[in-house]
Formats: sequence, C-alpha cells, structure tokens
Amino acid sequence: MLNRDFHLGSLTLASAVEARRGALRPKSRFAHPFASAKRLSRNRFQASLPGRGVGDDRGRLLYEYDPPRAHPILYAGLLVFGFVFLTGSLENLLRDNRPFLYAAYAIPFLATALVTVALLPNPVQIFENGIRPARPLALRWMRPFVRWDELAAVYPSYYDVTGAFVSPFASSDGKVTQMGLGLEWPDGRTETVKFTPTRFSLTSRRSRGFREALQVVEDIYARMGCLMVPQARTYTETEKQAMLQQARAPFLPFFAIVFLFASAAPVTWLFIRAGLDPAPSIAIGLLAPLGTSLRSYAKSRERNRLLNALSKSAQFERGRRDQGGPLAAGSGPTTETGASAATPRAPAGPQAAAGGAP
Repeated sequence: MLNRDFHLGSLTLASAVEARRGALRPKSRFAHPFASAKRLSRNRFQASLPGRGVGDDRGRLLYEYDPPRAHPILYAGLLVFGFVFLTGSLENLLRDNRPFLYAAYAIPFLATALVTVALLPNPVQIFENGIRPARPLALRWMRPFVRWDELAAVYPSYYDVTGAFVSPFASSDGKVTQMGLGLEWPDGRTETVKFTPTRFSLTSRRSRGFREALQVVEDIYARMGCLMVPQARTYTETEKQAMLQQARAPFLPFFAIVFLFASAAPVTWLFIRAGLDPAPSIAIGLLAPLGTSLRSYAKSRERNRLLNALSKSAQFERGRRDQGGPLAAGSGPTTETGASAATPRAPAGPQAAAGGAP
C-alpha cells in the first residue's frame, strides 16, 4: 500500500513538472523534418526567452528548418585532402621528415575546412512577424531578419541546387530544380529562401520543409487578413502554355553537352602536340566546357524567371479566389481553371524542366 501511494505521488509530481514546462514553452504545429526531439524542444523554449520572442518584435517562433550543413563537394574535399594529409605526413615521417611537406599536405585540408565553416548556414526560422532566412556564417550580418510588412509579395519560387546545373547527368535527371519561398520587396528585389532536402524525391520538386513552411506562412497571412500576393500579372492559357514550353526547352542537346565537356582533353593534347605550351593549351581546352556551363547558368536563370512569374500569378489567383474577389487586378486577362490556378511544377525526366543540360 505504501509503495502504491509513493508511486502515485511520483506520477503526480512528474505531471506537475511537465505541465509547468508546457506553460513555459510555446507549442509548434510543425515538427522539424530532420531535427531530433531534443533540438526541437530547446528551440521551442528559446522562442519564449528575451531576445527570441516578443521582446525583439519577432513574435513567437512557429517553424524551424535546418538546411544541409555543407555542399557534398566540401565533404568530398575534406575526405580526400584528409586522406592525403595523413598518408603524406606518414610517408614524410618515415623518410625525410621535412617540415615544409607537412604544411604542404595540411594546407588544402585546412583551407577546405575553413571554407566549410564559413559557409555553415543558420536554420531557417519563421516567426509570427517575419522570417529569418538561412545565411552562411560569413554573411550572418546581411539582412538577418525580414518582416512580413516589409515585403510586397511572398510566393513559391524555383531555384537550382547549387552547382548541379553544370552537370549534364544531374540536369538531365530533372532533380536540380527545387522550390522555396520567394520574398519580393516593393523595389523589385527578390530572394528565395531555400529548403534543399538531404534526399531528393523522384516525383516532386516540393521538399517536406518547403511544404510545411509554405503552410505556416499561408496561416500567418490568413490570420493577418492579407494576400501573399496582393497584385500580379495574370496570363491566358495560351500564354501559360507558351511560357511552360519555353521553360521545358533543353539548353543544348544532351549529346552536344557531353561532347563539349569531353572535348577538353583531346583539344589540349592536340595543341600540345602542335608545339603550344601546356598552360595555354589547357586554357584553350577548357573554353568549351566553360562556355557550356556559362550558357547553362544563364538559361537556368531565365527558366526560373519564367516559372516564378507563373508561380506568382498562380498565387495571386488563388488568393483572390479564396477571398471571393475578382481576378482582374493584374495587367492581363486570366482564365480561372484548375490548371491555370495551380502552381507550375518543374517537369521531371530527361531534357525536361532542368533543361536536359547542365
């Protein structure tokens, strides 16, 4: 009997402690897609501390997303240069033990580690009164917080995963185009808050982080009674189809891209055989791959500009339709159909939305 009373008393005390903790910690509707429960609880609690909540006019923390800590190429560089440093240092120790060789082996590894640290992003945080975009450690000072009332529009925006557009194989696979939150200021400046996943979906360009963040932002604007896109140009079905067709057009034929990238070594070899010095021969051999990459970069920006224009228009039409108002605030005609109101999705497959080219 005594043991049972002691057990019930312990449960009551534990329940009181948990209730007290719950009162101190704001509840969030959305769980971070990759964070642990410990990390999420700590961030929820910090949202109610001075400087994290209403005290600095940000409001309550509603959602947090941890982007990938570094680009995969940086992890590969750390592994390769770390292996070179260890094996080279061991060989130097067993043979000549010359100090400058240790430095020569260590410099590439240390430089890559320094770049990795400088590019470490902070989490994307959505507050009641604004958003904190992800910034590299070296750029944390640049516009660390954006208030909703500073923006002219917020809508789904398209972007290419960093560096992936220079790969003909990744681009033809159609997975380099992802969706984020497009922030647009009254002067026309734009920024895309990225939600790059650690694993890419085979069927959708909308990552879990993007979907959850978009729902949080839509709820915020609904509570404020504001449209995410108050005004935007609208397009007819013919214009939409023409823009999508242009966005789907391949940057270059896939065979041509592979040929141009593979031509660097033969071209360099031919110029060296002709008597030209190796340095200018290598520079000439790299002209075709470099030109292909620059063309792909320019075409990818143009494609995303078209998709973003359609996405902004679609968000404007959805907002007007949900409010029951007219859709004539844009500068062009509109057709209110399910297909036209839907956000345009980057098509998948070889030589599709990713352009079939790097």
